[in-house]
Amino acid sequence: MSVFNLMSKVELITENGEITFGLIQDLVENRLYVSISPDDREFKLLKQDDKIKCIVYDKARILGFDGVILNRIAGDMPIYEILSYENFEIIQRREYVRVKTSLPFIYTDNKQLTKLNFKDYAQVSKAFVEIKGFSKDGMVLDLSGGGLKFASEESLKVGSLLVFMLKLLDDTFVLKGEIVHKNIKTSSNKTVYNYGMKFIEINEKNREKIIRHVFKIMRKNKIK
Repeated sequence: MSVFNLMSKVELITENGEITFGLIQDLVENRLYVSISPDDREFKLLKQDDKIKCIVYDKARILGFDGVILNRIAGDMPIYEILSYENFEIIQRREYVRVKTSLPFIYTDNKQLTKLNFKDYAQVSKAFVEIKGFSKDGMVLDLSGGGLKFASEESLKVGSLLVFMLKLLDDTFVLKGEIVHKNIKTSSNKTVYNYGMKFIEINEKNREKIIRHVFKIMRKNKIK
């Protein structure tokens, strides 16, 4: 299967929503061989005949498909043999999937925090501690790997930099974003501003975590 690249990251999701991460080691006809690190804190033991959803991440795109665990090859690093590719989804990374949601979050345009280098772990940790002292409330309206849309009662300028804290299940992110567009919604008693914000200085690990949450929301919406 030439659509996959060796050593690409892959996420294996069970029907119960449990997640295991691995790397593609080999491809033989319609069989995919994925190695799993036993040191992964989110390691889940998969069984033969388990039906799974696979999401493969490589440099150019994200591929999603359905598979079945055919075999588990024991060793220092277990390898799963996955059979049967169905329901392929191909998504270009530059066209991040956007999903509607409704999530409260806090943000600030405090200049000291927005000037921090968010590629530096120590700086992010500093922001994590300090953001609550400067924070304002907003509501995330949609989410993608590239940014989000949110609503607030505060008027901000396009081009403003924000530092914000976002909780997605067990993950808490402190990130930096730039407002790229603004809409105003008025009613008889209040004015609400809707903003489009792109992530900046975000590392790929956090981006991929957010993308995984986007897929989870999509799957939940399909079930509903």
